[in-house]
Amino acid sequence: PGLTFDDFLCLPGHIHFSPNDVSTSTRVTRNVRLKCPFVSSPMDTVSETNLAVAMALQGGIGIIHYNCSIEEQAEMVRSVKRYKNGFINDPFTMGPDATVGDVRKVKAER
Repeated sequence: PGLTFDDFLCLPGHIHFSPNDVSTSTRVTRNVRLKCPFVSSPMDTVSETNLAVAMALQGGIGIIHYNCSIEEQAEMVRSVKRYKNGFINDPFTMGPDATVGDVRKVKAER
């Protein structure tokens, strides 16, 4: 279960652990862990492309809302993923089962 700020009472001098023992990381999915738990709400008035980019730049994650078509959601995700990728203007990813040969073949085609 999740806990909120009101679930804790912090009294000065009454902790029995060091700050090094504290972890602020959280698991968002089975494969995604955030070291800073900055997560936006998946609401149409909150999380769209601009906020998702801002959240990512700060080390968080913006959850894209579903009050639009799947195509619009996919375009929002593409826009976030392509935001300032450095020198990679059109990123291409491959699955974990891809071989070096598969990568070389795609590279030659592109």
